[in-house]
Order: sequence, then structure tokens, then C-alpha cells
Amino acid sequence: LQVSIDHTACLVLHDLEQNAQVVSHARACVETYQHYGEREAELISRVNLGDGLWGIGRLQAATEILAKCYEDARESGLPHAHDIAAICYANVLAAAGKQDIAAKLHEEGIGLAKRIGHSWDATYGQVHATLCRAERGESIEVNDLWELADSAATSGYHYLESLAVGHALLITLASG
Repeated sequence: LQVSIDHTACLVLHDLEQNAQVVSHARACVETYQHYGEREAELISRVNLGDGLWGIGRLQAATEILAKCYEDARESGLPHAHDIAAICYANVLAAAGKQDIAAKLHEEGIGLAKRIGHSWDATYGQVHATLCRAERGESIEVNDLWELADSAATSGYHYLESLAVGHALLITLASG
């Protein structure tokens, strides 16, 4: 029961950008899932931990956790853990200025998410990949982000909708 509460709290708090609390709940999840040998849940919780650390500005710690998690998830043969690990690792690499590597990881994670039918991860990856492409200096169609926002809204992914809208506004402002 406690790990269910912690896991749900991670997801809700992530969407509310309450990343310090995400870190706390994710650490508890990782420990519990490790104890019970729940490998996929542990890997996803490690992704949540890395994502939360990124959200509170601990880029180096996030990068280390997500790099290891990505390798472990890729080797595990667990596609959901693999897709989200690739996407979140790409996000921190992009934030560290490594957009070329990030672009490849975004592509890998989004492609896998689409193949397994995990639309939340695919949309999350597409939104961040678009921002990464803009940071690389590529020409971006801001309408692509508005379409992602509309698609996310239709799917009930309101966090992703707001993320796409926010990125669309940032790119529009940055491009003048």
C-alpha cells in the first residue's frame, strides 16, 4: 500500500512540478521495488528520481542516475522502462548542452513508446524533442507544438498540454 501511495505521489507531484517531493517519494519507491524484485517498477521509479533531481536543478546527479537507468533499462528487455529512460536521459543531456546525443535518445525513446502503444511517453518525448531541436538551431514549426498540445488535451494529458504550450511560447519568443 505504501509503495502504491509513493508511486502515485511521484506521478501527481511530477505534473505539479513539485520535484523535491518527487525525489523523496521516488527514493522510497526504488528501495521498495528493489526489495521485492520488481525490476520494471524499480527502473521507472529510478527514472522518476532522475527526473525529479533534474527538476530541482541537480543536473549532474540526474545525469548519473538516468545514464545508469537507461543502460539498465535497455539491457533489461523491458520496453516501457527503456522508452521513458531514453527520453528522460535525453532531456537532461539536452539541458547540459548535448543536443546531438539527446536527439538520438529522443528518437529511440519516442519510437519505442509508439511501438508499444505508450502514447503518454511518446507525446512527452515529442514535446521535449521539439525543444531540443530548437536549441540545436533547427527550424521548428511552432504549429507542431500546438498540435501536440491539442492531441494531449484530447487524450486527457493536461500536463503534456501545458508543457507543449509553454515550449511553443518559449520558441516563439526566442525566434522573435
